[in-house]
Amino acid sequence: MNQQSGHVPMDEPTQHWVEQVGSRFDAEGLPRTAGRIVAYLLVSSEACSLDELASVLHVSKASVSTYTRMLERGDRIERVAHAGDRRGFYRIPANLHTRMLQQWLVGLRGIHQLLVRALGEGVGKEPAVRCRLETLAEFYDHLLDEVEGAGERWIRDHSRHCAGDGLVAAGTRGEG
Repeated sequence: MNQQSGHVPMDEPTQHWVEQVGSRFDAEGLPRTAGRIVAYLLVSSEACSLDELASVLHVSKASVSTYTRMLERGDRIERVAHAGDRRGFYRIPANLHTRMLQQWLVGLRGIHQLLVRALGEGVGKEPAVRCRLETLAEFYDHLLDEVEGAGERWIRDHSRHCAGDGLVAAGTRGEG
């Protein structure tokens, strides 16, 4: 990669940070290489091809292809086309933060709905089990209040970054 193309050379601090992000992904049960791809794209000013990512990260093109598809499906990166070039190029979406928050909210709402449904259908008749389910449902209710509030504050305070993302509007909590 050369500096003129907009790709960040892997100097020591960048390489160290990319590796740390990969390790963080690994600690979360996600592929280390996927974390390294995200990290590199975060510090790259231009979209990168599979070949470029494989070269700079010193991994096989097949691995990069596998993990870019996974990251693209997860809305963490996006594929873009360059005129006259058949290859796909990948970059971090401008609204990555709101996409991530929306996905967290969908997941939190889904778990909350399952807990509420379990309680409504009489799952957990033993007092200790019922208490556990009620406590978790209440915890998720509070967690959703906080995360939705954070999303609303972000939209209010930083609307230029996320106009039209529909961040908090999708879904409801209790019924499913």
